[in-house]
Amino acid sequence: MYELIQLTERTYYIKSPTNIGLFRLDEKNVCLIDSGNDKEAGRKVRQILDKNGWTLRAILCTHSHADHIGGCKYLQAQTGCKVYSPGVER
Repeated sequence: MYELIQLTERTYYIKSPTNIGLFRLDEKNVCLIDSGNDKEAGRKVRQILDKNGWTLRAILCTHSHADHIGGCKYLQAQTGCKVYSPGVER
């Protein structure tokens, strides 16, 4: 679990209990689509980012169910990334 799967040149997902999207902005910077279900998911995502030498710039939250936003607080505290969500989800 928590395996990085490449889909296209810049798009990936992290296979986890709730899959997490990853888009590579350039060689070093990435953004996530959702963040997993908790702090432990955030830690595992951070390990994947570190292993690849990537810097997390943003998390795009699709909706506010816990399994999609649970890792946000941890990842934002660790990386200083921005977190975005649509309308009422904010």
